[in-house]
Amino acid sequence: MKFGTAKEIITPPVKTRIACSGEFELPYKTIHDDLYVRILVMDDGKSLAFFAAFDLLFHSPELNDALAGYANGRYGIKPEMTVTGYTHAHTAPAARGYNPGSENDAYEAFLLERAKTCLDRAMCNIFEGTLEYCAYPVSFNVSRRPDMAPNPAREHDTEMALLAVRDLDGTVRCVLMSYACHPVFYPSRSALSSEFPGRIAALLDAKYYGAVTLYFQSAGGDVRPRDTVADGKFISSAPFSVIDNFAREIAENAAGKIDAGDMRKISVQLNGKAGTIELPMDPKSAEFFANESKRMEKETAPWHPNKRNAEMIINGYDKKPLTLKLRTSLIRLGGNVVIAALGGEPCWGVKKIIKETLAGFGLDVIFIGYTDACAYIISDAELAEGGYEAKCHLEYGLVGPFKPGLDEIYRKVFKEYAKELNDNDN
Repeated sequence: MKFGTAKEIITPPVKTRIACSGEFELPYKTIHDDLYVRILVMDDGKSLAFFAAFDLLFHSPELNDALAGYANGRYGIKPEMTVTGYTHAHTAPAARGYNPGSENDAYEAFLLERAKTCLDRAMCNIFEGTLEYCAYPVSFNVSRRPDMAPNPAREHDTEMALLAVRDLDGTVRCVLMSYACHPVFYPSRSALSSEFPGRIAALLDAKYYGAVTLYFQSAGGDVRPRDTVADGKFISSAPFSVIDNFAREIAENAAGKIDAGDMRKISVQLNGKAGTIELPMDPKSAEFFANESKRMEKETAPWHPNKRNAEMIINGYDKKPLTLKLRTSLIRLGGNVVIAALGGEPCWGVKKIIKETLAGFGLDVIFIGYTDACAYIISDAELAEGGYEAKCHLEYGLVGPFKPGLDEIYRKVFKEYAKELNDNDN
């Protein structure tokens, strides 16, 4: 089995705005720490796959498509064998997909070129090695549902999933981590930072000399860091020292599992399926958005994204889609271990449904969210319960909340993927 790894700095060389710090109209003032794209390539001798993690809040699908197209054209990597995710760092540069009107064209071109270069370097860095896997519960996050307040007693995504790549000498060369937790410490409203996911990656890279660490968000839509809770409430800001301590605790926990030697080796045999689902929306009237725009005229600054989104919906109301297209994929790594990927910000209820569906096929699931469309992705139970994630369609420029019937959509597509992978393997 062969692997390739690389990382490239994607810190903007031009002044950009910050994705979601609250100072939406101003360019960043300082750079606290660099941002990266990190790539892991797998080659089982028959098929290639790559996984890319960007230190960005989100991006529109065009970056995923452009990188996948480049990988296919130059290296023959099939699009269904790629996963591109975003760590969801709120203090990352503004980018297409979540920040319409705030993105920087020069930075967008720079992002794609750096991603291509990263893949090229990974393909130049191919080595023989082994792949190991484990998943276990940890308690670094806390639910914020249904009312954007700490709710420690509520069931949420507590699973840490790890992949470790070792070379033939047994040296750790790559760590792939999937864990659910919003990067919302907000240490500075005007400084670029990769936040705790980037710090975790830097710490593990330093521990395993020469390694590359990829952090992927799991079902992070409804959870925040445990260390952002004080006196039963979420704090609005915490210094970089708090982020550092939080990241160190998670990195040391992961390293403990990797070093213990009890991870399961995977005999890699790659196979994948990918496609698109459509989640139906219950549209609000044009009058609703006009009233929202007027209300926010008094309550928010003119550049506030929700006000901007309301005006964009009003101006193109008759042409707005009534479904959200969401890409999905299932990649078998080997044996019964698979990566299930879903766009948007999935909440725990969605991951739970997908894991239960795939467990029916005897599959162990590493779940990765934040790979495509911008929206909170919820289950029928979460929709019925309400709360922020169920109601904040305006934040993402959608014409309304989702309609019931979501659970069956998730079950159907992943059941189909599992059946097709099994048929192909047989």
